[in-house]
Amino acid sequence: MARWAGAVGTDGNRVPAGPSAALPRGIGADGVRVRTALLRMDGTFDPGSLRVDGRVEHSTAELFARAVAAVVEGSAGSVRIDLGRVDFIDLAGLRSLIAAARRLAARDCGLILRSVAPHLMELMRLVGWEGLPGLTLVARHPACAG
Repeated sequence: MARWAGAVGTDGNRVPAGPSAALPRGIGADGVRVRTALLRMDGTFDPGSLRVDGRVEHSTAELFARAVAAVVEGSAGSVRIDLGRVDFIDLAGLRSLIAAARRLAARDCGLILRSVAPHLMELMRLVGWEGLPGLTLVARHPACAG
């Protein structure tokens, strides 16, 4: 059975369990390696980490959600996601991150978002997600701002 089976999709519903053949291309038992025109992701399960590069928007949101869920489900501990090369993330992408943080908090683990852009830090604060249990935000270093 796929490691991400039973994960949460962008709509907040659980993704049904299925055989490995049902895994999106680039997400497998060894980790995440996704390459599309708009989004590139590399991730591991042990330790749980995901590096995201590009845009998380309507056309890439479901793939992003499944990659995040795969890393969360495949990891035994906390998960680190590097957002330093993310140009844009829409609400569906943010909801995937919040769902991941909640799932990890339920396991007494956490989601650490690294290199978070200043505007995204402000948005998370404004909507009240900054203090969400299981979520740690690490701001992008000013020298790395694009």
